[in-house]
Amino acid sequence: MDPLTYGRALTGIALAVHITLAVPGIGLPLFIAIAHFVGLRRRDPHWMALADQWTRLFAILFPIGAVTGTLLPVLLVVLWPVFMQIVGEVGVLPMFVEGFAFFIEAIFLGLYLYGREKLHPWVHWATSLPLVLGSAASAFLITTVNAWMQTPTGFHLEDGKVSAADPMAAMFNPSTWVETGHVLVTTYLTVAFFIAGWLAWQSLRHPNRVPRPVLRKGVALALVVGFISAAGAAGTGHLSAQSLAVRQPLKLAAIEALFDTEGNAPLTIGGWPDPETGRVIGGIEIPSLLSIMVYGPGGADGVIKGLRDFPRELWPPLIVHLTFDLMVGIGILLLVIPLLYWAGNWLTRRRQTAQAPRTATSAATSPDANLGVASMSSSDHLPPMLEKGWFQWLLAASGPLAFVAMQSGWLTTELGRQPWMLYEKLTVAAAFTTADYVPALFWAMMVGYAIIVGVAVLLLRRVLARHDLAAELERAGRTLVRVVEATTGSGARQPGQPAVPTQP
Repeated sequence: MDPLTYGRALTGIALAVHITLAVPGIGLPLFIAIAHFVGLRRRDPHWMALADQWTRLFAILFPIGAVTGTLLPVLLVVLWPVFMQIVGEVGVLPMFVEGFAFFIEAIFLGLYLYGREKLHPWVHWATSLPLVLGSAASAFLITTVNAWMQTPTGFHLEDGKVSAADPMAAMFNPSTWVETGHVLVTTYLTVAFFIAGWLAWQSLRHPNRVPRPVLRKGVALALVVGFISAAGAAGTGHLSAQSLAVRQPLKLAAIEALFDTEGNAPLTIGGWPDPETGRVIGGIEIPSLLSIMVYGPGGADGVIKGLRDFPRELWPPLIVHLTFDLMVGIGILLLVIPLLYWAGNWLTRRRQTAQAPRTATSAATSPDANLGVASMSSSDHLPPMLEKGWFQWLLAASGPLAFVAMQSGWLTTELGRQPWMLYEKLTVAAAFTTADYVPALFWAMMVGYAIIVGVAVLLLRRVLARHDLAAELERAGRTLVRVVEATTGSGARQPGQPAVPTQP
């Protein structure tokens, strides 16, 4: 491979590793804050156990994500010095502000981790809120830089010299709100199904390590947040397509594998784009749908520019059509899973309720005959869909699939911008270093990233093996005893109050 290919590959791998490790660090604080709040409000050890285990995950992934995030700008300076010189003059503002967001996270993570026994329970919970806001702010600020790469504004570039620099205009460029909104909702979507998948996987492999009430509540929260995020991802994705039609029509044509400019442009699902024949082999065309998506219900005859309207040397790699379809396909699946869960539970309970009168006599002599209805009030009860092995396997698979969708989305975004580093202003080749050490740097960084990923996996396995949800539940019960003492002013129980309050 030539040095430029090595540089592109190294940058792509570095970004992929960082995204995989950083996404849980952005999304987990929201789930921690919700579970902790519900646990305190209801005095429910199941929710507290979930919050505790998710905190352990966050405490591992946050510093590791910080390491890979620190390596990235150094790597960009080494590999892409021309680009980073322009960033330093125009686009550095969000990076600077993001440093403050990171410090807020670090400070309040320390308070949250070590303040459990020293702060009032509700003050301790409140320290989780800056983690939610700080992580979201970090994601927003860094994504504005990528949005600026798609629609670079706030400066003039002539003969490699920057003039009329306006960092605020660069930060709030035309793609900022669409791209940052999409990144945030897909981040929460990915983490929601990471949680649901992890709980389902642990329940399948080690049922004794995942108490049934904890599984039920954790999956319920994950699927609610996952459904809302999936719907948000569909909405922001639609806005992204409309933005591309105006600001990056070549990228849209590559994503949709549209070779010829036409009205009533079809939406092509799947297939392999063949640039020689200008056809999509094996694709399924839905007439006029692409025009309707861009121009609205009344715009079926709207014209969409095709690839052949642009010089062939400026075409992005047409594999973006496949990465985009993969992302959308998984996104639709993740939208359907919560609907399947709720509909399946409702239908099963309705059928059980309808059968209950006919089995009342046998139920009196056989406690297991009407188990589905009789166990509704039991704290060990699982919703009907979580009793089905195939659905638990589907949930377990949804976690890795969510990460695949996230990475496919970023591949579509970055490959679709090629051959530009700054769209229509600076090419990738022009931004690259002239140094000859890039191949050696590639292999050295591969070793480094292998060590980082290996350490992350080792730490996660060891911590989760020692602190499974059954062990977390015992710890949560002791915590709630302290909560009762703190909120009542003494260790004495109030009339009618259980020693370790629970909420089925």
